[in-house]
Order: sequence, then C-alpha cells, then structure tokens
Amino acid sequence: MLILVIVYLWFLPISGFLLFYLKLAGELLEHGFNINPYDPRVANKIVNGKQLTIYWHVDDLKVSHKDDKVVTSFIEWLEQNYEYDFIVRPTPSS
Repeated sequence: MLILVIVYLWFLPISGFLLFYLKLAGELLEHGFNINPYDPRVANKIVNGKQLTIYWHVDDLKVSHKDDKVVTSFIEWLEQNYEYDFIVRPTPSS
C-alpha cells in the first residue's frame, strides 16, 4: 500500500506537466508550428519571413521573433487560451 501511495504522489505532478505539454504542442501544431525533433520543447514557425521560436520548460515559455508585434500577438493568443497568473510583456527594442 505504501508503494502505491508513493508512486501516485510521484506521478501526479508529472501527469499535469504531461497534459500541459500535450495540449500546448497539439495547439502549436494546429497553428502551423513544427516541433523540433531533437528538442521537443522547441517549436518553430516562419512568420513574416522570420522564424518565430517558442521554447518551454514545464509551464514557462520563451517566445522570440525579430518583430515585437509577432511576439505580442502570440502572447495575446496565450492569454485567450491559457490561464496565466503572470505574463511578462516584451519591452520594445530600439
């Protein structure tokens, strides 16, 4: 019985991370992103002739693109589809 409880408590947080990964990766694929076969936490898509890269670890995301408006648009999409307590908006580059 003790082993079952330990396995359950160990698997519970991992299952949440896995569900988040599967949901995010699936939605990114639906929006034309390609998941990197060597690092499945990285997704890329060409937007306006430049690469939009999404990198995530657990539930933290890093979004990068040459055009700040593309990053802002992706953040707005995240806000509509996911519940985030704290989103850091990019500062405009000069």
